[in-house]
Amino acid sequence: MEPRAAACAFRRRVALDSGDQVKTAKEKAEEKRLAKLELVREQVASGALVIRQMTAEERRRYPPRATQAKRTGKR
Repeated sequence: MEPRAAACAFRRRVALDSGDQVKTAKEKAEEKRLAKLELVREQVASGALVIRQMTAEERRRYPPRATQAKRTGKR
């Protein structure tokens, strides 16, 4: 096992032994996204943020972006 991989495995094992769960990057990103959504909801409720429909001119000026193809993993 490489030194870096061994260190990561050790930290993971210590965290699991102490009762903490190690979160994956995906779980952390999802948690961060949910926190941002909650902040937006709070701002809308308090009136600090207003979400409105785009006007016809804004739709012409800023058309929808084309979706990007999903990348496939090479591993």
